[in-house]
Amino acid sequence: MKNLLIITLISFYGLNLYSQDEPKVVVFNSPKTERQPSDVTSLLKFGMLEPFSGTFSVYYERVLTDKISAEVGLGLTIDDYLNIAINDLDDLFNEGPRQPKIGQAFSLGVRYYPGIVPEEFYVAPEFRFKRYVNTFTYEDATGLPVVENESRSISIGRLSFGYHYLVQDNIFWDFYGGFGIGQEKGQRYEQFYNDVTEEFEYQNIVETGLTPRLHIGIKLGIGF
Repeated sequence: MKNLLIITLISFYGLNLYSQDEPKVVVFNSPKTERQPSDVTSLLKFGMLEPFSGTFSVYYERVLTDKISAEVGLGLTIDDYLNIAINDLDDLFNEGPRQPKIGQAFSLGVRYYPGIVPEEFYVAPEFRFKRYVNTFTYEDATGLPVVENESRSISIGRLSFGYHYLVQDNIFWDFYGGFGIGQEKGQRYEQFYNDVTEEFEYQNIVETGLTPRLHIGIKLGIGF
C-alpha cells in the first residue's frame, strides 16, 4: 500500500511538470485569430473495419480547393465474412463446395469541408463497387467433379458524413457513416430435384435487386 501511494504521488508530480513545459499566455481584449489552413494536400488511408467484410482497400485523398477534396479507393475482396456470419454462420467455419477467390473493390467520392480542408467535419457523395468471386464444385451424373464460377457484385451510391481527427505529425483518423442505395447482382448454383429425370441436378440462378444500405467505418491515414 505504501509503495502504491509513493508511485501515485510521483505520477502526479510528473504530470504537473509536463503540464508546465509550455508557457501559457493570457491576452485580454485581443482580436480572435482564425485557424490557419492545414499544409496537408494529400492523404493515404487504410480501411480498418473493412476486413470484417472481406475487403482490403487503400484510399488516396487529394485537396482540390479550400473546401473540396476528392478521394479514390482501390482494393481486393476475398469473401463477405460479415454477410455469411449473419445469414449462415455454419458456412463461415465449415469447408463447403464454395471456395473464395480474389475479387475487386473500387470507390470514388467528393468531399466538402465546411471548416478547414482536410480536417474536421465533411459531407461526401460517394460511389462504391465491390465484387466477390468464388468457385462452386459439385459432381455430375457420372460422378465427375464440375467446377463453376460464381460472383456477387454490389454497386452503391451513398452519402457519407465524417470527421477527420488529427492525432499528431499528420496522422489522421477518419470516422464516417451514412446511407445509400445498393444494386446487387449475383449468380450462384443451387441443387434442385428434376421431376423428369428423377435426379438431383444443379442450376445457375441469377439474382438482382435494389436494397437500402447503411454504413460506418474508420480509416487510418497519413497526410503529406
